[in-house]
Parts: sequence; structure tokens; C-alpha cells
Amino acid sequence: MESLIRDGQVVRGWIGVEPRDLTPEIAQTFNLPDLGHSWTYATPGTMSATIYIYGAKDAAVPPGPSSLKVANDLQQAVKDIYGAADQNRYENVATVRGPEECKVGGHAFKCTTLTATTARDKLSVFMVVMVTGYKNRFLKLRLEWLRNSAPSQQAKDRFVQAFEQTLSR
Repeated sequence: MESLIRDGQVVRGWIGVEPRDLTPEIAQTFNLPDLGHSWTYATPGTMSATIYIYGAKDAAVPPGPSSLKVANDLQQAVKDIYGAADQNRYENVATVRGPEECKVGGHAFKCTTLTATTARDKLSVFMVVMVTGYKNRFLKLRLEWLRNSAPSQQAKDRFVQAFEQTLSR
């Protein structure tokens, strides 16, 4: 109350804490995962695509789709989609194809294709999850589209190529 009378305002104490971005260096210092970055592109009623780039917790990721690290990360990404069914995001999730190698936007990936029904709208969708090693990090793409409106290979390639400059940093 005294500071309000004396200063005409409430003066808040400062405890020396301020927000900071979680950089890879800070994450490594505290043994936290590198949360990376993601970008999403959506075409209403047709395709949704998200690209993720993030580091491995323990070491660099070998380039390309052939490493055990990439296979394990793809397996976890597929488990996450099945887990989304447990959270009532999807129903009737099933693996249709994969894991196998595929190519999108000039990059080779390890890929798995799934089908599901959206829990909310009851729409039938396909999903492709793709993972590869890229500049010591994981590069993951997730495409989702309505079953009757599959994107062309050109549309998938354009999506990846649109982010080529960002990825090359």
C-alpha cells in the first residue's frame, strides 16, 4: 500500500526469471529433446501437410532413410497416430502400406501409409508419414487427405520444394 501512495502505482518485484527460446544448446545442457520446428500447409477439403525438422536426443541422425534411428522414429510416428485414436481423434486406424522407401521433393524417405476415419466428422482419410535423416536431424512429413481426393505426386513435391530454402539452412 505504501508504494501505491508513494509511487502512484504498484511496483512489482523481480525475481530474475525471464522467458527464453529453447535452443538446441539449452536443450542439450538440460538433457531435453530438441523440439525442432514445424510448418503446416492445408488446402481446404483436400490435403493437409505438415513438415517437421528436429534433432535426435542422443546424437546426430545419419543422412537418408536407411538408418535404424529413422526406422525407429517412423515407428514412433505411426504409434502416435494409433495413439490419436485412443484420444478420440481417429477411429478404425489401419496400416495400408509400409514401411517402405518413397521419394518426395527430391528426398528419399522411409514411409508408412495409413487409413482412418476422423472421429468428429466421420470422414475417411489417408495419411502418409515419412521420415528421413537430413543434415544431422530428422525430417518428417505427414500428409493427410480425404480418401476420394488423393493429392498428386506433383502436389506432394511442390509442398516439400516450397520449404526447400528453409530446410537448407
